[in-house]
Amino acid sequence: MAGAGFTLTQDAGAGLWALNRLDVGGKVRGSSIRAAGHIKSVTVGAMEDTILFAGVKPAYNVDLDADGVVDLPLAADCFPENAVDALAMIGSVTIRGGDGLAGNLFVNSNVAAGRLGKMYLKDVWQDNGGRQFGLATLTTMDALTWRQGAATYKWNTAAWPADTGDFLGPRPPSWN
Repeated sequence: MAGAGFTLTQDAGAGLWALNRLDVGGKVRGSSIRAAGHIKSVTVGAMEDTILFAGVKPAYNVDLDADGVVDLPLAADCFPENAVDALAMIGSVTIRGGDGLAGNLFVNSNVAAGRLGKMYLKDVWQDNGGRQFGLATLTTMDALTWRQGAATYKWNTAAWPADTGDFLGPRPPSWN
């Protein structure tokens, strides 16, 4: 899937999923997937130069590094003032690899939501020329497992690497 643009307007207040499931066997490249409300599940082989946002203000389109990818929303004002919509969640994201996909599978992409559920990232590109990318949440994240080659890291454990290069693990606005 290349160059796709989805804007889903179902708000979080209805208790419904704006997007129930997105499953792409190959690479999602140069795409924008934005939802006002909840996204239940996203599973892709790889993600490059892509944003996946739930509950981020529709007007948020900051690209300070001019790489064509909207930057991570790292301030609380990037999310709606309406508490319900600000807590739109992404239930799970899986970057799994697959047939014909090798090397770095999560590259220069940003995933952000009011809340993040379970994240599984495989083979994250860490040298993005100083341009940060990764995960952002307004409140919490349930879990992050990052598999890099033969090593597996779990967020918020002693095994999490001290240096993740340009990849940012989950950043709530209060960290900045």
